[in-house]
Amino acid sequence: MKKIYLIFLLLISTLSAQDFKLKLNFAGEWLFKTGDDLKWLDPNFDDSQWIKIKVPATFESQGFENYDGFAWYRLHFDLPPNLLKEEIILLLGSIDDADETYLNGVKVGETGKFPPERRTEWTTLRAYQLPKGLLKEKNNVLAVRVCDFGFDGGIFKGPVGLILKKDFDIKVKENNKPHRSAKALVSTNGFTAIVYNTEKHQITSMYEHIYKVISSGIYTRNFINSANFIVELDGKEYDLSKISEDEIGYINGTNIIFASYRKLGIQTFYFAPFQIDAPVLVAICKINKKYKQSKIYFKANTIQGEITSEDKLDDVIDIQNLQIKKVVKSKTVKRSDGTGGEVEKRIFIAIASSRTREEIERFSNLTENDQIIEDEIKFWENFIKQAHFNLKLTKKEAELFRQSLAIIKMAQCREKGTSYGQILASLPPGEWTYCWVRDGAYAINGLIELGYFDEAKSALEFMLKARTGFYKKFIHEDGKDYGVKRDYKITVCKYYGDGVEESDHNENGPNIELDGFGLFLWTFGNYVEKSGDLEFAITYWDTLTTKIADVLISSIDKLGVIRAESGPWERHLPGKHYAYTTITAIKGLKSIAKIAELLKDKTAEKFYNSFADSILKSFLKNFVDENKAIKGTIEAKNDNDFEYFDASVVEAINFNLIPADDEIAKKTIEAIKNNLKIKNRFGFFRVNNGDWYDRQEWIFIDLRLSVAMKKAGFKKDAEQILNWVTSQSNLNYNLIAELYDEWNSDYQGQYPMVGFGAGAYILALLEIKK
Repeated sequence: MKKIYLIFLLLISTLSAQDFKLKLNFAGEWLFKTGDDLKWLDPNFDDSQWIKIKVPATFESQGFENYDGFAWYRLHFDLPPNLLKEEIILLLGSIDDADETYLNGVKVGETGKFPPERRTEWTTLRAYQLPKGLLKEKNNVLAVRVCDFGFDGGIFKGPVGLILKKDFDIKVKENNKPHRSAKALVSTNGFTAIVYNTEKHQITSMYEHIYKVISSGIYTRNFINSANFIVELDGKEYDLSKISEDEIGYINGTNIIFASYRKLGIQTFYFAPFQIDAPVLVAICKINKKYKQSKIYFKANTIQGEITSEDKLDDVIDIQNLQIKKVVKSKTVKRSDGTGGEVEKRIFIAIASSRTREEIERFSNLTENDQIIEDEIKFWENFIKQAHFNLKLTKKEAELFRQSLAIIKMAQCREKGTSYGQILASLPPGEWTYCWVRDGAYAINGLIELGYFDEAKSALEFMLKARTGFYKKFIHEDGKDYGVKRDYKITVCKYYGDGVEESDHNENGPNIELDGFGLFLWTFGNYVEKSGDLEFAITYWDTLTTKIADVLISSIDKLGVIRAESGPWERHLPGKHYAYTTITAIKGLKSIAKIAELLKDKTAEKFYNSFADSILKSFLKNFVDENKAIKGTIEAKNDNDFEYFDASVVEAINFNLIPADDEIAKKTIEAIKNNLKIKNRFGFFRVNNGDWYDRQEWIFIDLRLSVAMKKAGFKKDAEQILNWVTSQSNLNYNLIAELYDEWNSDYQGQYPMVGFGAGAYILALLEIKK
């Protein structure tokens, strides 16, 4: 089988031939023809009547507007004799949407799927290793069959050419070192989310809520489009949005974003203060260097127009009508000797809304607090001190641990009402600003293990009070009912910001996922056991049993496992039998049996344990293959099938359903290492034979796999993964990404991740470092 490099390049739009040591650069004019005929791959085919087209560039931009379907590219080239004996890789840049590539009549690679399967790989760099002896000195013919499914199409992005394999491998190795690629930081206080863009050197967002979707079709507004300080120093003006920061990041373990401009002697601070229960931004600029004259300005472009630091307090607060009217107040601090002008300016922006008199007064008092940064730091120090653990962490691990705790705290909504308590899957600039049960379970369990019981209880109660049940019945296009089929309480996917169930519905229908029921019971049971809060269990016992645990039992099919559904990776309907879902069900039922034991309900304890044991027996029968490894789905029959290997199955080890010293545990980890590990890296894909999203390095998978490895005796592997994630995150403001790019380890997907990032990291530390 030919070795094919498939490399995802979503964010590397600036890569060019100069970034690679190309021996031949194919950028330029190629021959092109729309349509499809396999005779066109023949190197002897007469292509003299084909038109010429530029590569890389979309064919729509070159006279083929709105064309969708098949097209062919051909290129004739000679090869320098000194390259004939070299190992060569053909780079074809990114192609929209799928391709088959032939050299001298021989297929050398393919990416994506043509109709009828239609799988786009428009973000994937084509890098195909050429068989030895295929290239010749004169008249080589490259033929690329392309299919465009819609919008732009063709070989639209470079690099395009030939590179020595050894040079390509060096480039891969260079790109796989820890490095900074994140471009934003976020600060929240549970009411508003503020984003600082490190490329634009300014605040680019201030959202009215920390979640971006309030309810179906209603989106959170972004109040600020841009905001930054401008300073005038001895008559010269400096717009800080035009200057790169010498240092940028968080005051570790807090939500305070700071930037330093050493040559100018300036520091800026941006944060949403936990000192007030309202959507407020604090922006502070300090001049630490002595100038003869200095002046600090602030400007912000908002949805209500431009606001500046010159606005007066009486324009801001309408005391009589109890409204924050104009949203900004500034306070200036001058040199103590009265000379030299301004040395500090504080800006307070609150999203205009009705307030009580007490809240108005608190906002006014906040603006007068000369120790506002110190008080915010003190809040975070007190929060971090509450963590109960006894681990010896390295300096890097301690930094990421503290910031991960801060991220979970920032991701929990503090608004009164139905939104209160939810923990989002990611914070802005990430797009997963919803509460998912799956992501939430790992964040909440991280809190529980550290003794943050109030936060954990609020997160659990949000789900118990949420509005769900919309998918009790759902008739799919195949005429079958894939609904939950009985009253239920936990969402089949996620929640809108207002606490209403959302199924991630698209043109393929909804996701109806059943792993959330088991994950919730695991989390609830862990809370009750660790906190001793039996009253909480008594209060919700009827809901826990009839609308969560019994739903799992009713979902057992004739195979004795949880029925086919959308699964952990949200594959929509009709779904498959996913190992992860059945694993979480077993863990959930064992957890509620434990709660029953604590409540001294022997009947319920025996009842739920009996179903957990029965499902586990069927799980071993249906999901463990002939090699003693757990496979991802029942439907995958051989190891070439999609999702045969699924790294999420390690939860069977992490949940102690499979003993860590059992042969199944070791064989499962070995199978994942052999089939899902990314070449030259410590990290892993989530499943085999997936699309570009599956094929990136999944940090959640890395972390959960590291826990299983530690349990099963692969201690060195576990520590390597943990060190890799720690080092990458340290360099990216101690924010954990959803994905690392398969090609260069850049941050991909969404960040900062909360349950799949901060929560999973904390749980990994607690296992690996104990």
